[in-house]
Amino acid sequence: MQAAASGSPGRADRIDADPGHLLVVAADGDDVVGALQLSFVPGLSRGGALRGQLEGVRVRADRRGSGLGGGLLWWAVTECRRHGCALVQLTTDRSRAEAHRFYEGLGFRHRTPATSCRCERPARTRPGRLRSPTLGAVSGQQIDPGVIELAGRVFDLARGGHTDELAAYVDAGVPANLTNDKGDTLLILAAYHGHPETVAALLARGADHARANDRGQTALAAAVFKQSAEAVQALLRAGADPDAGGPSAREMARFFDLPAMAALLDGAA
Repeated sequence: MQAAASGSPGRADRIDADPGHLLVVAADGDDVVGALQLSFVPGLSRGGALRGQLEGVRVRADRRGSGLGGGLLWWAVTECRRHGCALVQLTTDRSRAEAHRFYEGLGFRHRTPATSCRCERPARTRPGRLRSPTLGAVSGQQIDPGVIELAGRVFDLARGGHTDELAAYVDAGVPANLTNDKGDTLLILAAYHGHPETVAALLARGADHARANDRGQTALAAAVFKQSAEAVQALLRAGADPDAGGPSAREMARFFDLPAMAALLDGAA
């Protein structure tokens, strides 16, 4: 991140001098906590529409999982929409499975050549306004805080069980399978924190109960661990598999000696 701003000044200056490119950093006070490069690429396809190209997406290690990475990408998609881009694309190494899940949670879809993975999403999705650290371009240009959107607020709503507000964000365009840098979806967070109404609302809006986080934990396993019978029942009704993940929901009930949870899971067999 710092290298983009100061370690390679010649490269940064060349990019900054071209109006088709932006170097952007996320700052928390005087600390740089994230960065990306956004380029606007003209083309002949799609009626000559622009496409947004994202590169060098970085989040400082201690801020991963906070929603900052999602917020940076959402800001970039907003800028692409403002510039009239038809789609947004980024390229990532094929081996970065965790990064792929993160990008998919933000609405990107894979198009995979031999050695890299190009992810694309339409530029028209319109998520709601979210709180964030401030963003500014490397050149010192300030970006209007009114267009800054970060996923942190949405993850907080899932953790806190603020069902109506979270549902409104999802209805406005926030992906129901939004995923943080640790692989936790909104559904997993709502289940882990014991909010069955939030779990049900997310399931009704297409949240994928089969997704596991980077520890192998599904939303059903999280609900079992929390001993939230209503959340477990909602997930089972939606088709969640008690034996999926590792440890699975059934293994979780057995390991922590939760007979009531085990009975619920056995009743779904």
